[in-house]
Amino acid sequence: MSKSISCIKLILLGDSNVGKTSIVQRYMHNKFQDEQSPTIGAAFDTSKILISGIQYELNIWDTAGQEAYRSLLPMFFRSANIAMITFDVTSRSSFEAVPEWLSEVKQQAYENVIIILVANKIDLEERRMILQEEIVTMAKKCNASISETSASTGQGIEQAFESALMLYILGGQIKRDSLDNDKMINIKNEKERNRCC
Repeated sequence: MSKSISCIKLILLGDSNVGKTSIVQRYMHNKFQDEQSPTIGAAFDTSKILISGIQYELNIWDTAGQEAYRSLLPMFFRSANIAMITFDVTSRSSFEAVPEWLSEVKQQAYENVIIILVANKIDLEERRMILQEEIVTMAKKCNASISETSASTGQGIEQAFESALMLYILGGQIKRDSLDNDKMINIKNEKERNRCC
C-alpha cells in the first residue's frame, strides 16, 4: 500500500523555442512533434510517481518563454519546489539568458527551490554552440544541477524528471550526477494529462 504525500510543484522555464513543451510531451506521452505551438501563459500536467512505497504527485508547469507573457510568469513561479531552467545547446542567447531566468525564480519560488539546468537538443551535436565546460561553470554559479536532454530522441528525459524529484526528496543535498540506476529502481510513473491553464 502506498502512502500519499503533498504535491510537488515543478516549473519549466527558459527562452521561447528551447523545447520546454517538447520535453513535457516526451515525458508525459512519449511523443515528439517537430512543430509546437508556442505556450500561452502556462500548460499543466500531473505525474504520479511511486518511490519506495510513497506516492508523490508531481505538478508540472510548462511556462511561456515569449517576452509578451513575462508579466504573467511570476504567478506560475510562486511556491515552486523545483525549477528546470531550460536552454537550447544550439542557441547561445538561450544559454546566456539562464541567469535572468534564475533571478526570476529566486524572487518568486521557495527559498530552497531545487534548480536544474536542462541542456536540451543534445542530439544536434553538429550544431552545438554550448560546451559542457560552460554548462558546468554556469551550474556552479547558479548552485544548480545539470540534465542533458533530447526531446526529439527521448535521451535523458525520464532521468531529468526522476533526478529532479530525488534531489527534492533528499533535500537538495546530492547532485544529479550522483544519482545512478540503483537509486532509481523503485520508481514507478503514472502520468495523467490535465487541462491547459
